[in-house]
Amino acid sequence: MEEKLRRAFYLAYFILRDQTAALLATREAYSSLDVMLCRQDKRFHFKASHRTRVRLSDWQMLQCLVYATAQKEEGRQEKRGLPEASLLMHYLKHLVYITILRNSFFVALGLGRLWHNYTTTETADIHGLVLQNPDRGRGDADYRRRKAQLMRELTNRFGELLSVEQGARGEQRFRSLPDPHRHLDWIRECLNEFTPWETRYHLPESFDPLFDVLPFLYFPGGDPDGEHEFEIRRIHALLHPDCFERLVAALRFDAPHNRLGLPHLQSRNSDPPASPFSDQPSQPQLSEEDMQNLKESVNQEAERRRRFSPGWLRIVVDGAERARWPLLQSRHGRIDISSDDTFIEIYGGTDGEDVRLAAHFLTYGNDDQLRPMKEALALGGGRQVRIAVAPLTRAGEEDARATVKVTFRETTQMRALLWWWRRQPVVAHLPAPVQAAAAFVLLTLFGAALAYSPIFIARLIHGPSDEVIATDVRRQVGERGDVLTRDERTEAAGLLEAKTVYLEVRGPESDQTRQELVQRLRADNSFAITDSPRAADVALIVTIAPAQPGRVTLTAQLVDEHGSVIWPFAPDTTHRRYEGPPKRVIEAFSRELARDLRALKHQN
Repeated sequence: MEEKLRRAFYLAYFILRDQTAALLATREAYSSLDVMLCRQDKRFHFKASHRTRVRLSDWQMLQCLVYATAQKEEGRQEKRGLPEASLLMHYLKHLVYITILRNSFFVALGLGRLWHNYTTTETADIHGLVLQNPDRGRGDADYRRRKAQLMRELTNRFGELLSVEQGARGEQRFRSLPDPHRHLDWIRECLNEFTPWETRYHLPESFDPLFDVLPFLYFPGGDPDGEHEFEIRRIHALLHPDCFERLVAALRFDAPHNRLGLPHLQSRNSDPPASPFSDQPSQPQLSEEDMQNLKESVNQEAERRRRFSPGWLRIVVDGAERARWPLLQSRHGRIDISSDDTFIEIYGGTDGEDVRLAAHFLTYGNDDQLRPMKEALALGGGRQVRIAVAPLTRAGEEDARATVKVTFRETTQMRALLWWWRRQPVVAHLPAPVQAAAAFVLLTLFGAALAYSPIFIARLIHGPSDEVIATDVRRQVGERGDVLTRDERTEAAGLLEAKTVYLEVRGPESDQTRQELVQRLRADNSFAITDSPRAADVALIVTIAPAQPGRVTLTAQLVDEHGSVIWPFAPDTTHRRYEGPPKRVIEAFSRELARDLRALKHQN
C-alpha cells in the first residue's frame, strides 16, 4: 500500500505541482482503486484470435486513476492561467489517458497524428511495426474517423484553449505551436512519466523491420487473453521516448523531434512562457506524517463504505454528475453514455455524508465499440452495488453508445426486509419516531420467525421459493413479439447452422453447475458441447450466483465468433436472467433455449 501511495503522489505532484492538491488526488485515486470493477477483466469474445483491448494491472490502473483525479485541479489551474509548458503537459497527459484505456492503435494514432505530424501512412507503419503483423493494420478510413474522435474528445476537455485549422487537402488539425523545439527536454520528461508503470521492455538500438522479429511484441495467437500483456508492451514502445525513436529510425522516418506537431494552447495567462512551475520545488516532499495521513484517510473511507447505508445514489461520469435518485423511490438508476466518456463512479449519500461505492473504466473491443459489462461489488454488511453496461450501437456504426444501469441491493434477509418496510406507502407518511419504533418491532418479530422459518421470510419479500423468474437484461426497455423481425432473424441465422457449442460457466461451484448444465442441455438440444473454444461454432456463457436462501441467479447468452449476442433474440437484449432453485433454474433455461431454437427453425 505504501509503495503505491508514494508513487501515485509523485505522479500527481508532477502533474499539479501543488502539495495539497497532489495529496488529495492521491487519496482519491487509491480509494477508487479499492472499488474498481473488473480489476482483472476477462471477457469472452468467442473464437477471436486477436483481442487488443488492454487489461491494466493494478499499478497501471492506479496510474490512470491519478490522471482522472488530477483533472479537476488541472481545470482550476488552467482557468487561472498557466505557462505554455504546463498546458502542453496537461494536453499530453490527457491524450495518453484517453488512448491507453483503448488499445495500441489509439496510442499510435494519438502520438503519430496529434502529438507529431507523421502522415497517416507513416503512423500506420509505426503501429504495424509494434504489432509485428502488417496484416492486422487499419485502413485510412479508420485513421480518419478515430482521429476526428480524439480531436473531439480533446476539444471537449480543453475547449477554447485549442483552435482548429485546415491543413493540406482540407484536413483538420489543431493549430500548431510555431517553435516546439524549446520544449524538447520537457517533452521527454513528460513521456517518461506517462509511460505505463511496471513495463521495462526496451527495443534494441537498431533492427531491420523487414527481417528482425521482436518476440516481446509479437503475439502468436491462441488464447485471446494472452495478448493483453503484448498490448501493454506495445504501448510502452510507443510512449517511451527512447523506444519510439528506435521505431521511427528502423522505418527510416524523420526523427520525432523533427516532426513535432504540438498544439498551440491559448493560455489565459498573458505573461511570457516560463519554465514549468518555476515557483514550485521540482521534487515532491512526502513526509512520514503525510504518508500516515494518506493511509489513515484511505482506511477510514474503506471502513465508512463497509458500514455505510445510503439514502440516495448518484452516478458521476468523468467528474460530472449525471443522475441522482433516492433509494426509497427506486433501487435502480440508468444513464446513457457515449464514446467520449471514460470513467464512471457511483456515490452513495445521506444528509451529511457522501461515500464512493464503486468505479469503472469503460472498455472497448477490437471494433472500438463499448463492450457489455455486468459486475457486482460487495460493500460489506450485506450491501451490494451492481453496474451493467449495455451497448446501444451495433458493430460497424460510427460512435459507441451504451446505457449504464446501477442497482443497489441489500442481500441479507433482515436488511432486505427493512428496506421493503420503508418503501410501504403507509410507513412513508408516519412520523420519524413512529417509523423507527415500528421498524424495531417488525425486525424483532421477523427475526424470531427467521430462526424458525427462513423460507417464510424469503417468500414474504421475494415470492414463492420454488418459482423460477425469467427476465431479459435489455439495452432499452421494450417487449419482444412472438415472431422475430427480419433483422432479428438475420442476427440469429448463424445459430441454426451451429453444431458445436463451447460452454463457459462462471461463478461459485462452477464445476458442479457445468455438469448439471451439460446433462440438461444434451437432453433438450441437438448440438454438441465442447471444452475447446477453437473447435466450436458458437459460445454459451453462463454465470450463476447465489441469491436468496435456496435460490440462485443464472444469466445466459449465446455469442458468435465476433462476440455479438445471438441469443436471446429479443431486440437490444444482452442476457436472459433466471432466478429460482438451482435445478429448476437450469431446467427452465435449457427448455427455453430449446423452445426458441425450434421456433427459429420453424420461421426459417
